[in-house]
Amino acid sequence: MKLIMKNVISFILMALLPVVASAYDACIDGIVYNFSGDEATVTFWEYNMDDGSGFKSYYTGDIVVPASVTFNGKTYNVTGISSYAFANSKNLTSVAIPESVTCIGEGAFMECGQLASISIPGNVKSISDNAFMDCGSLASVSMGDGVTSIGYASFYNCSSLTSIVIPESVTDMGESAFEGCKALTSVGIPSSMKTISKHAFNGCTSLTSLTIGEGVASIGQAAFGGCSSLASVTIPHSVTSVGEAAFIECNSLASVIVSESITSIGQQAFDGTAWYNKQPSGLIYLGRVAYRYKGTLPEGTQIEIKEGTIQIASEAFRNCEGLTSVTIPEGLTTIDSYAFCNCKNLAFVNIPESVTSIGGGAFCTCRALTSINLPASITNISNSAFGLSGLTSVTIPGSVTTIGDDAFSGCKDLTSVTIPESVTSIGGWAFLECTALTSITIPNSVTNIGRSAFYGCSGLTSVTISSSVKSIGLAAFEACRSLTEVFCLAENVPGTGRDVFKNSPISLATLYVLEECVEKYRKTSPWSEFGSIKAIEDDSVIGDDSTGIDSPAVKKEEAIYDLQGHKLPSKPTRGIFVESGKKLLKR
Repeated sequence: MKLIMKNVISFILMALLPVVASAYDACIDGIVYNFSGDEATVTFWEYNMDDGSGFKSYYTGDIVVPASVTFNGKTYNVTGISSYAFANSKNLTSVAIPESVTCIGEGAFMECGQLASISIPGNVKSISDNAFMDCGSLASVSMGDGVTSIGYASFYNCSSLTSIVIPESVTDMGESAFEGCKALTSVGIPSSMKTISKHAFNGCTSLTSLTIGEGVASIGQAAFGGCSSLASVTIPHSVTSVGEAAFIECNSLASVIVSESITSIGQQAFDGTAWYNKQPSGLIYLGRVAYRYKGTLPEGTQIEIKEGTIQIASEAFRNCEGLTSVTIPEGLTTIDSYAFCNCKNLAFVNIPESVTSIGGGAFCTCRALTSINLPASITNISNSAFGLSGLTSVTIPGSVTTIGDDAFSGCKDLTSVTIPESVTSIGGWAFLECTALTSITIPNSVTNIGRSAFYGCSGLTSVTISSSVKSIGLAAFEACRSLTEVFCLAENVPGTGRDVFKNSPISLATLYVLEECVEKYRKTSPWSEFGSIKAIEDDSVIGDDSTGIDSPAVKKEEAIYDLQGHKLPSKPTRGIFVESGKKLLKR
C-alpha cells in the first residue's frame, strides 16, 4: 500500500511541474535538428505546454543553415524547415536557406520581428500556412521558381513588405496570404494561378500597381478589399467570377476594365470605389452581369434586363420601391441573393427556364408579388427566398429537392402550396406564420421536416405526413391553432423534437394512422396526446365529408385532385388524394 501511495504522489508532483518538451535530436553550431533516414530538418528548441509561452527559439542575429550536417559520424542532407522552427525569434535578423531545402513548414518564421529579408530557394515547393506571419520588418522576399503553393496567411501582416514577385510556378495561394501588408505597392498575379483567394491582398493600403495574368479565372471574396491606393484594374478575359466585396472600399479605384466574359459578380464587389461613385443613375452592367441599380427608381418603373445578361447580382434592385415589373431574358441563369429584396411594389417578374439558381432572400418582402412561375430548371428554394412576400399560391416544380430555411416564412396570404415528390428536405421555419394556409401534404420523398417549419400557421386545419418522414423538428407545428386532423402514414413512428404540437389543439384533433400502427402511436408522445387516433386501411376512404373539391354538385366529369385542389393527370399510386369529393388513401 505504501509503495502504491508513493507512486501516486510522485505522479501528482510530476503533473504539477511545468511541461517542457525538447523538440530536437541534435544541436550543431547553434542550430537544432531532427533526423529521419538520411535527412535533417531544422526545428525549434522547445515547447512549453504549461505556462502558455508556446514555442521557444533561441536563434538570434544572422543564421546560415547548411546544406548538410554530420552527427555521430553520419551525414544528413538538410531538406526542411519544420513548423515553428524559428517562430518567436525576436532578435533574428536574417536566415540563409540552402538549395537542399524543399519545404518551409507552418509558422516556421512567424513573429520574427527583426527579420528583414528572406530568399526562398528554387527547390522549395511549398510555403506553408502562417510561415512568415507577423514579420513586421520583412521588407524583401525573393521566391524561387520551384514554389507551387503559398499557404494560408503565409505573409499576413508583414507590414514592411513593399513588393512581391510571384513566380509563374505558383498555382495555389491560400486565403489571406498577403493580407495586411500595408507597405506593399505592386503585385503581379501569374497566369498559372486560376484563383485569387479570399482576402489574399485585403488591406494592402499602399498597393498602386496590380497586374492580373491571363489565365486567372476567379477573384475571391474581399481579395483586394480596402486597397485604398489602387487607382485602376484591368480584369483579363479569362476571369469569369468576381467575388463578394472583392474591391470594396478601394476608394481611389477610378478605372475598372472588364470583358464580356464576366458572368458572376458577388455582393458589394465594387462598393465604395471611385469607379462606382462616378457612375450615372440607372442600371449598371459589368460584363454580362446586371450589377446594381444606382439611384432612386421612379414610381411605376418597369425594367427589361438586356439580352445576353447571365446574372442579376446580389442586391441589384434591393429597396427599389418604385419597381413594379421585371422582364428577364432567356439565357439568364442566376438571380443572386437579395436581388429584389424589399421591392414592395414589384407585382410581376418572369423567370425563364434558363434560370438555375435563385439566391437567398431574392424576393423577400416583395409584398405586391402575389404569384410567381418557378421554372423546372431550379433544384433548390434558397433560404428566405420568398419570405414575407405577398404570394397567394405556389407550385414548386418537380426539379426542386430542398426547401431552405425561412423560404416562405411570413407569407400571410399564402393559401396553397404544392410540394412535389422530388423534395427530400423542408428547412426550418420554411412556412412559419403562413396564416392563410389551410392544408399541407408532405410528399413521400421527404425524410425530414425542419424545426418550426409550420410554426404559427394558425389557419392550418389538415396535415398529411408521408410514409417516408423519419424526423420532425422542434416546434414544427407549434401554434397551429385550427388543426383538426393529421394523417401520418409512416409505419415507424417519426422522431420528434420538443414542442412539435405545442399550443395546437391536438387534444381535440384526430390522428389517422395505418391500422397496424395504431398501438405504436398510442404509446408514443406527442402522438398519444391526440384526442382520437383512428385506423386507416389500404385504399380506404379517410374523409367521408365532402371536401368541396370536384363534388358532384360542382362538376360532372370524374377527376383526381391533390389536397390543395390541383387537378392531377392520373390517379396516384401512393398517398392521399381527392376523388369525387372524398379523401382516399393509396398505399
